[in-house]
Amino acid sequence: MHIIVGKEVATNAIQMSFGSSISRTAGRWRVRRIKFSRRAVAIWPIGVAVLVSAFWWAPVLSHEVRSMFWRAECLSYSPPKDQVVYEEDPAAVAALIGQPGYETAEGSRLCWIPECWRELMPVELQSQGTVFLHERISRSGHLRLVAVDVNVQPGSRTTTTGDTEDISFQQTIIVPGTGLSSNHVLSVGQTIVWICPADPKPMRFYAGYADPADPARFSFDYQRDGVRATIDGVLNDEDCVTLTPRRGTLSHAMEPLLWEPDGKATPAAVN
Repeated sequence: MHIIVGKEVATNAIQMSFGSSISRTAGRWRVRRIKFSRRAVAIWPIGVAVLVSAFWWAPVLSHEVRSMFWRAECLSYSPPKDQVVYEEDPAAVAALIGQPGYETAEGSRLCWIPECWRELMPVELQSQGTVFLHERISRSGHLRLVAVDVNVQPGSRTTTTGDTEDISFQQTIIVPGTGLSSNHVLSVGQTIVWICPADPKPMRFYAGYADPADPARFSFDYQRDGVRATIDGVLNDEDCVTLTPRRGTLSHAMEPLLWEPDGKATPAAVN
């Protein structure tokens, strides 16, 4: 009898102890649940704000990342020196037109614009071929992305295609951003030299190349009437480009300069 009573007492004690433990545990979970609920209520607006910000800024960030990639490609762009970027001769156009990257321009000409420059160039730039694209550093240490493009527009001179047009070299100067910062455009499609041949013979321009001995200078070649020659360029401290053909006549009678390719070799002095 005493043993049974002892068992009952022990059982009751165990049940009371276990029940008390369960009650304390349940109480703690209730407290934790309340605290978690309060935290969730306090945090969820932050989460919503983060999601909205990510949705809003993702396209902007994606654009800046792409711009950073294309900027790096343009700054280091180094095509082969025999890469034709502008062609007027019909036979040469027919031979090149099927190759990747070429497209027809005004008057059945053929032009080449690097993919990186297509992606980065300002929308208002009208290019019929990029003769130079690379970083250059002026004498004072100004690092710039320099692009020189051929531009063809309706004008007053009869060209090899039979159209009345004006052809020129145009400069675009950009201060490259760093990291995700945006580029700063200083000039877009500014005419620096008009091409004014007395005799309309087909012209061909080749891709330019940076001068390894002078960070401000560059050159690009052209071919006319079977003769290949060179035009030199330099980035000035005033954030503009000076072009000096090694053949022909360069007239300083007006600005922009007038270049007659068939004249005698009288290159202008470079500042």
